[in-house]
Amino acid sequence: MTMLDPITRKRIERFKGVKRSYYALLILSTLYIISLGAELIANDKPLFISHNKRWYFPVFQTYKRADFGQNAQTQPDYKTLRKELTGNTTFITPPVWWGYNESNPHLQRYPAAPHADNWLGTDDRGRDVFVRLLYGFRISMTFALVTLFFALLLGTFVGGIQGFLGGAVDILGQRFVEMWVSLPYLFVIILVVNIFEPSMIVLIAVLASFSWMNASYYMRAECLRLKNQEFVLAAESLGAGPMRVFLSHIIPNAIAPMVTLAPFIMNLSVASLSFLDYMGLGVQPPTASIGELLKQGRENFLLAWWLAVYPFSVLVGTLVLINFVGEGVRKAFDPRASV
Repeated sequence: MTMLDPITRKRIERFKGVKRSYYALLILSTLYIISLGAELIANDKPLFISHNKRWYFPVFQTYKRADFGQNAQTQPDYKTLRKELTGNTTFITPPVWWGYNESNPHLQRYPAAPHADNWLGTDDRGRDVFVRLLYGFRISMTFALVTLFFALLLGTFVGGIQGFLGGAVDILGQRFVEMWVSLPYLFVIILVVNIFEPSMIVLIAVLASFSWMNASYYMRAECLRLKNQEFVLAAESLGAGPMRVFLSHIIPNAIAPMVTLAPFIMNLSVASLSFLDYMGLGVQPPTASIGELLKQGRENFLLAWWLAVYPFSVLVGTLVLINFVGEGVRKAFDPRASV
């Protein structure tokens, strides 16, 4: 932290001063990092197999039965293969040996209540709820982060051009933004995913196109303020061209306040993806999804309470943690606040 400028250090100290925001960021970051390694935690493939002095890593590479000395070119069911292999064989499995799309064949009925094999129960296809929540959380957070990146990028570009050029460009740009804000974005998303085949790329593109407006307001206001500051005028007097002034002097100084928008864009993204998945318009089966589990919970609430309670808890918990982080970020960037 010693290499950071004094203003940044003060902002970090302010953020840390809001304890629930600081711990919320730690919890959210830890959970997301863990989810990035979901294949090492919950998978229907072993992490490592040693058989007849040969090593195999099924999590990272696809094997056929013939690779294990069997007369077949199909991919093995590793639970069955473990029983079939003889000789000097070692299996190292993930802590949860269920895939996100693997059904438990030993159950009498689906969905099944929480038990020793499936800690949070199973869904209506016998798939482990914990595993699907783990993978679904990763998809939701990744979707939110990618959407955030493109929303801030687009908002920076549009708002920056408006504020820096001003005049007719600013007026026409504001009219366009006002028109775009008036569109009901959820209905537009539903329309688009019904026209095009739903995919992560389509969902990110549509949601990012409706998440940049607030960022453009911030950037426009900052550019209008900064372009008349002395350091900008000095750069222009020394011969710096408009593009260099905009990219090297205005954007770096204007972009910091937009960090306060990040948690709220992420919140909108997580909630929107869950809503679309709930409606069957988001990520397509068999991809793990929190919204899809919530839909199952509504359909089976009296028979399978766990399909509603656990996904709802994960979704609400994620949104609350992001809101807490946003509260700390606002405090950190408040110019009237003290450490």
